[in-house]
Parts: sequence; structure tokens; C-alpha cells
Amino acid sequence: MERAIVHLLVHTGIRSAECARIRIPDLDLDRRELWIPKAKWNKQRRLGLSQEAVDAIRAYLNVRPFSGMLRDNPDKINDYLFLDRFYNPMSRDGVYKRLSNIGKRVGVTVSPHM
Repeated sequence: MERAIVHLLVHTGIRSAECARIRIPDLDLDRRELWIPKAKWNKQRRLGLSQEAVDAIRAYLNVRPFSGMLRDNPDKINDYLFLDRFYNPMSRDGVYKRLSNIGKRVGVTVSPHM
């Protein structure tokens, strides 16, 4: 998951909140595209994905747990790309904490704003 998050942030320039809100249907890995339906200022945008990002996402999808239904809305399938440890959609702060933990492991300060 961390590899996919890092590649998405670095190679697309998306914001951490946009990264947290990515849904699997927003990805077209064969065409190497990501659809951001609600970007800053409520604008929509389509972004190209690097091959490294596509490879990282595919690797993550192979191990991503199936979470089933959303806890707060049992009628809706959880199709968010990134999930927290309780299988809920990861928050913007969750993305930030993942990046911070990566930085601690390698001895540098990491932030999505770098």
C-alpha cells in the first residue's frame, strides 16, 4: 500500500485528500489513467499514471483485503482503493501518517507537501 501511495503522490501530484478518496472504479490501469471526480474547487480532472504507479497499484490490489460493505452505509460496497486497519476508507490524515512512518524508517522527514 505504501508503495502505491508514494508513487501516486509523486508521479501525479495529487493531494493527500484526493489520494485517500480514490475508488477502484476511478482507475483505468490499462489506459494508465486516474479520474479525480472531485478535486480542489469541486473540479474534475483526469490524470495520467506512470508505469511505476500502475505496477505499484496492481501489486497492492493483489494483496488488498476485500472489505465488503461500508460500516456507515451497509447498502454500499467499499470500493475505496486505500483502506485503514478497520477496512474503512483511509483518511487524508491516514495518508499523511503512512508517509511520516516511511520517513521515520529511513531517517528523513516526509510530508505530502514536499
